[in-house]
Amino acid sequence: IAAASFTAQAATAARIAAIDRQRLDLARAFVQVGKWPRAQLAGYEADLARSEAAILPLRQQEEASQHVLAALCGVPPALWTLPVPRLSDLAAPAHLPLTLPSALLRQRPDIQAAEALAHAASASVGVATAGLYPSLTISASTLLSLGGDIAEPLFNWQSLHAAKRASEAGLQAALADYRRTVLEAFAQVATMLQAIQYDEAMLGGLDRQQQTAADHLALIRTEHDIGRLADMPLLEAERASLSLDLDQITAKAALDHDIVELDLAMGGGVLPAGGAAGIPPASTASSLQPAPETNR
Repeated sequence: IAAASFTAQAATAARIAAIDRQRLDLARAFVQVGKWPRAQLAGYEADLARSEAAILPLRQQEEASQHVLAALCGVPPALWTLPVPRLSDLAAPAHLPLTLPSALLRQRPDIQAAEALAHAASASVGVATAGLYPSLTISASTLLSLGGDIAEPLFNWQSLHAAKRASEAGLQAALADYRRTVLEAFAQVATMLQAIQYDEAMLGGLDRQQQTAADHLALIRTEHDIGRLADMPLLEAERASLSLDLDQITAKAALDHDIVELDLAMGGGVLPAGGAAGIPPASTASSLQPAPETNR
């Protein structure tokens, strides 16, 4: 996603710089023929300098992201030959959930690990409790020989009780860690769900702005073609449209990134491409709230 985003941003920034160069050339021509004062060139020169300067960081980030892809594929950057897909080719799920059932969080590895540790700590309490009692087999024929076997746990009563208290403290620590892990998972998922809602709202607003800009550009181009408008208004309209394209690229990449982060926050495998299969409808999904604590 990052590589595709930087590639698209760099290409759009280069197109903006090309338009800024045409604007500056046209403005200089106006100054030469005396239509504009020379001071009016400053703004066009500043726009061109900014647009050209914006390309280099994007190219550097594009190459850096491809180096990361090469490392993930186990090859040096010089041998990386696979093309990076276009951002428009990266398909998001057709339907993104607004809520998710909390039971899906149990597939997260950190929650499974914390739950396993809590089970182990609970078992250790049982082992320590069993150690308080003599370990022997009682029968009528051996009753007189049991004195030492029974006395040994009684003499070590304090140390055995200390071991039991230590096991209980370990259980409380494991339960606290389990609770912290679950709460952090709830927070991560809720944050990503909210981020996706903001991303979709932002992208929707930009889509509407871009449609308006496209309609305006089409009108300006028609007026230009029939000779009613000069070149500069057309260049200004094209630049405005490309600036919105740049914002759309950033918003689309942010949405795709947050979708992946949501999938990771849920433990993976929850949001397959092309749809939210396996996710109950929002009306039947429980809210992301921790279940009431129970004694374990």
